[in-house]
Amino acid sequence: MPEQIWRQRIQQLLALDSWSLTGRIALRADDQAWHASVHWLQRGDHYRIRIRGPLGVGAMELAGGPEGVVLRTSKEERFAADAPEELLREIAGWSMPVSGLRYWLLGVSEQHAAIDGLQLDGGGRLESLRQGGWAIDYLGYEQIEGVQLPAKLYLQNSKISARIVITNWVLES
Repeated sequence: MPEQIWRQRIQQLLALDSWSLTGRIALRADDQAWHASVHWLQRGDHYRIRIRGPLGVGAMELAGGPEGVVLRTSKEERFAADAPEELLREIAGWSMPVSGLRYWLLGVSEQHAAIDGLQLDGGGRLESLRQGGWAIDYLGYEQIEGVQLPAKLYLQNSKISARIVITNWVLES
């Protein structure tokens, strides 16, 4: 039964083409910890992610799509690359799976990548997902306009862990 609901959920969630979220992220890489607010705007294959540290320190904006990505810093610096993961690694010294995160935030697997494992709850929602070297645990959901969307996620791989708390979802048709 949960698998059947899961298949229906995938179709419903992938149909969400335009959405935005606001929340907080706590990132730990090596011996460093970093906390920030995040605003993610998704329009089809294009996205804009704004990240701001406490009191606006360390603000950056990542904007891109299939044609490439641009990172702008609060110091008016501008960097470009083909892929967001490559750009973040080069500029920030760490990398988040932006391409997969777009899907993981919605509570589905990245569509063109192998799934190493997944676990569903009784309602057909992801409890955990293993994909692309990342372990994603879903710690809570919220009902938004008739859709169950993640409210808390925990991501980790061998080098980085991140806790994401989503405080506001906006779905657009």
